[in-house]
Amino acid sequence: MMQTPVNEQRLDAVALAWLWCQRDKPATEAKLATAIKAMVPEGSAKDLASTAMDRLINTGRAEQITTGKRKAAASIRITAAGGTSVCRWIGRTQLPAGASPFGSICTYELPAIASGLPLPQADKKSQKAFTGLLPLMVCARHYNLPVSLESGPVAAKLELVKVALSRTSHVAAERIYLKKLPGGALPALVVGPLLGEPGTAIGNLDKLIVAAACKILTPCKPAQIKLGIIRRWLVDEPAALIPSPGTPAFGSEAQARRGEGQGGGLAGSGRSDSMRYLETSPPPPQPSPGVPGEGGKPSLRAATQASPIDLPTFSRQALAAAKAVAREGGPGVSSLGDKVLVHYVWRQYEKTFGPLPLERFKQNLSDVNGDHLVLAREDLILGDRAEEFSQSEVRTGGSRYHYIRVGNLIEK
Repeated sequence: MMQTPVNEQRLDAVALAWLWCQRDKPATEAKLATAIKAMVPEGSAKDLASTAMDRLINTGRAEQITTGKRKAAASIRITAAGGTSVCRWIGRTQLPAGASPFGSICTYELPAIASGLPLPQADKKSQKAFTGLLPLMVCARHYNLPVSLESGPVAAKLELVKVALSRTSHVAAERIYLKKLPGGALPALVVGPLLGEPGTAIGNLDKLIVAAACKILTPCKPAQIKLGIIRRWLVDEPAALIPSPGTPAFGSEAQARRGEGQGGGLAGSGRSDSMRYLETSPPPPQPSPGVPGEGGKPSLRAATQASPIDLPTFSRQALAAAKAVAREGGPGVSSLGDKVLVHYVWRQYEKTFGPLPLERFKQNLSDVNGDHLVLAREDLILGDRAEEFSQSEVRTGGSRYHYIRVGNLIEK
């Protein structure tokens, strides 16, 4: 049976994090294989651990300690470059407290990176909220539900019920005033059809969300949701959680400047609320050890996308396309003429500057937002324009945007 391929960049980053946690202990390929066994396709841990260690050594992020023993038993340690790289990626310079620092990283840092959710603070309340938000995230992303995750699980569940009521009553969710959810089975019955469970017999909304998330992450038990998210992120398989269009590439230059995508600290501010799918390009002859996993093989998706363009140039071109649309007017321009819907800009961009996939176009917009141009959102979307705004939606930093600001270009 053909095994699902593993994203080499992500696997290398996880291996480097494990190696960082083993700084004072003997580290071998066999021990790494044990650590990642539950995260990778069955039966592949040993080979994947070996190839990951080889890549880390070849890129100068790890080094083999010569012992005269066979390779599989040889001890490997992280280099200074590797340590700098992993600290920047995870967003911390000290190992987590406790006897199993890598276990802690697998409980909080890796699920946060894989899901794009903010890393919880060290207190139990924040960690509990983070754990409760993960199955919500899985369901919202998989079923493409317009549920914001940035305000925590309680607000997200309230929004989820509003979305369900909106779809059955044909009333905009913004017009449904619901301050608090009732207890019992009623919220679960309302939301059930959204999560593929119409007429569910599950007794409350929390259990329904967890059960739906486990089905999406199959095979997965409720206690394994975090591991399931990491596994899907590592294998990058087509049946995995589907990121929203415009998901920013993990570890982009603009994100690094804003503290996003590289683990912005224990408060977790700035992480994008979407599953991050690394878009890679063919590795350079001398891959830099600055970012974990750099220099891996290009993914199939990446190979089919347009060649990279530097962000300042892209920003100027995108803004020029937006201004051209604004001058012509039409349904994609706001009533004041100061904003243009993203997918109208994209169409003009392709006419003027050549083909660029919409997903990459949105990804670039996410990367440059606030640096070279400014995105804006529409809070009140009428039902007859929902699809139009959905095509224009860009997610970044936990927020949704629909427009590019151009200033007031229409003469009154």
